[in-house]
Amino acid sequence: MSHHVEVMPGNSRPTLTLNSLVLSILTLLSTPLMAAGLLPFNQWNVNQGTIDASATCNAPGVTCTVLVQDLGILQQQVTTTGGSYIQMITTEPDATGTAATLGFVSENFIPENKLTDYDINSKQIIRDPAQGFEQRAMINREPFYDADNTLVDLLHVELQQNLVNSDIDAGFNLIKDEAVLSNGEVYSGKSIDISQGLVAASINNPDGIRMAFAARSREGWKLSNVNQTLMFDPFAPAGTITLTDTAINGVSGPEQNLTWLDGDSVTTIWLSQLNDELVTGAFGFQRVDNLSNKTSVKAGRFDTAAIIDPFSWDELTFGQAPTLP
Repeated sequence: MSHHVEVMPGNSRPTLTLNSLVLSILTLLSTPLMAAGLLPFNQWNVNQGTIDASATCNAPGVTCTVLVQDLGILQQQVTTTGGSYIQMITTEPDATGTAATLGFVSENFIPENKLTDYDINSKQIIRDPAQGFEQRAMINREPFYDADNTLVDLLHVELQQNLVNSDIDAGFNLIKDEAVLSNGEVYSGKSIDISQGLVAASINNPDGIRMAFAARSREGWKLSNVNQTLMFDPFAPAGTITLTDTAINGVSGPEQNLTWLDGDSVTTIWLSQLNDELVTGAFGFQRVDNLSNKTSVKAGRFDTAAIIDPFSWDELTFGQAPTLP
């Protein structure tokens, strides 16, 4: 469930009241990707370097004037009911395809005459499908005035990198939100995911050695503008996790419980390995920390019979649980 936050002057942290009517928390990697105002990214294609952005320009209430065009480059003025923007698109000079599939894409919307006049919406993607590589960088800065005429400088940054092939599956994803209000209040939040899975040959099997690592970190608040109101949703919703240590002889230790509140800074690290050359070839370790109240739990075990997945997991906070490849 999302949360509505009543921002009270002088509060260092939002006061939450449940509100089931609040939907629409900003997710920049959804489709279509939203850029300036109601203008979506990726509304163009290219044929041998000639960019066609008519899908953007033919939208209701939108007109375009081309300023510069060359192979792999298009700069145009885009006028909407919400303001006028300079759109800059860059790709390879010999590229052919859609914006969502090209090896290199850079697209920016920079305002000319919006009221706040200093927002920017930028996206850059590098893809190498043959190597299983993709990198994305997105910056959306969209200031607005709320009902109290307070200027809210809202910033969203997302960085993502993935490398996937027959041997390795590695990923990095950072999401960071920040809102700076003209009354001096500042709110922020972030989410970090780091993962790596590796498969290698053993004496017995071409994929007899498997290793995995995952680190997840959540802190503060997801921020969005809903009808000129600053909305909050915790990156780490309140939760509890329980870990139980199991020794090599299968004897379980005491349960360890860790709890956190909405918006707390929570991290988890999980390691797992399977090596079929070893008698005790399956090993797992997990640790969870609440950095806000400086508490932690951890557990580890060997298992001679099974692949070891995380001992306990909270998907609402940490997303889908990792597994051995």
